[in-house]
Amino acid sequence: MRALSVAALALALVGFGQISASAQSEQIFCGRILGYIAATATAPGAFVIVKPGDAPAPVGGTYIAITAGTQFQTPGAPVWVCVRTTPGGTSVPVPGSPSGTTHTFVAYVPEGAPGYQPEPTAKPSGTPVNICGRLTELTRPTQTATGFITVAGERFAI
Repeated sequence: MRALSVAALALALVGFGQISASAQSEQIFCGRILGYIAATATAPGAFVIVKPGDAPAPVGGTYIAITAGTQFQTPGAPVWVCVRTTPGGTSVPVPGSPSGTTHTFVAYVPEGAPGYQPEPTAKPSGTPVNICGRLTELTRPTQTATGFITVAGERFAI
C-alpha cells in the first residue's frame, strides 16, 4: 500500500512539474501588430509585433505564428496590444517580417492583467527624438499648416 501511495505522489509531482514548466515557457510580447496573415482551418497564419526601439522590419519585431484553426481577431488599426505566446511554431511568411518563427500565439493579455505592459509614454512636445524605419508618409509643412511624417507606423508632426 505504501509503494502505491509513493507512486501516486511521484506521478502527481511529475504532472505538477510539467504544468509549471509549460507556464514558465510562455512569454508575453507587447507592441503594435504589423503584417498580419489570417489562419484558416487548415493553414497557419502569422503576424509581427513591433515595439518602440525595435529595428525596422524586416529585421526588427517579434514574429508570432497562429496555429491553423485558431480563432484570432486583429484589433484593426495599429493599437497597442500584449499577447501571450509559447516558443516555436509553423513558419508562415509575413510581408515585411523578420525571418523565422520564434513564438506561437496563445491569447491576448487584457490591460491590467499580470504581464500587461502599457505603451511607453510619448516624449514632451519639442523633445528631439531619433527615428529609424521606413518612411510611409510625408506631408510637407506650409506657412499655414503643420507637416507630418510616418515612420515605422508612428506619425510625427514636422
